[in-house]
Amino acid sequence: MGDPLSSSSFLRRTLPPYYKYAVFLLCGFDLVFSCFVLAISEAYYKSAKTVLPIAYGMFNDTITKGKDNFTWDQSMQDSLELYKYKMMVLWVCCTVCVLFSMILIIPQFFDFNDARGNPSHLCLVRRRLGWILFTIQLIIDLILGAAIVWAWIGCAETVAMFHKLFSESEAEEAFVSKLEKELECWTDDDKEVKTHQVCWNMVKMSVIRGWWMDAILITFFIGHLIVLLLTPLFNRQLVKPDEDDDIYKEDLLHE
Repeated sequence: MGDPLSSSSFLRRTLPPYYKYAVFLLCGFDLVFSCFVLAISEAYYKSAKTVLPIAYGMFNDTITKGKDNFTWDQSMQDSLELYKYKMMVLWVCCTVCVLFSMILIIPQFFDFNDARGNPSHLCLVRRRLGWILFTIQLIIDLILGAAIVWAWIGCAETVAMFHKLFSESEAEEAFVSKLEKELECWTDDDKEVKTHQVCWNMVKMSVIRGWWMDAILITFFIGHLIVLLLTPLFNRQLVKPDEDDDIYKEDLLHE
């Protein structure tokens, strides 16, 4: 049996074919992480879709009134629209990653007979399929990583610009009413000042904070690095120790 701590064994166990425990680790991280980012990106995309059109009206109205030191142009609107589009792309990428991770995880709960008739794991029995699925998952992860980096670039500046524009713009009653209706920012005591403040706070929270994107970016890369380093430890028979599991996998790799 090969030494699991040797460099050759470590590298061999990092790549397919995988025992189901390694699949649980790799795809489990992708599943949990993608679900988390999916929820965030979906929420911020929907809030941007609701708030930004109203905000554009406020900004245009402020320009029409000729307020001093207030700047609003097409390039700024394009930046905010790009931000919204980035949230949508991130949402879609996370959805794909979640679905494919589930597709990979579910078969691991079943046994598949190998050529000797012994129960084994899917990726050990179907090595070519294992490599195909691994390649697809790798491509999805790379696309998701690219989407996260793309969403992170310029996010803090765009959000800061939106907050500045919104705080300096003229808030006509018509726009305030639209915000109250769309965001449902009503208070129990019906005090106009309090309702107004609730709406303004909800608008400020309707765009993602820069530190959220920092956390997502760091978690994606550091998390995948940790998972990659742990994969060789999980790519073996964990539940039922088998002295021949290294030899068995070596046979599968060289058949």
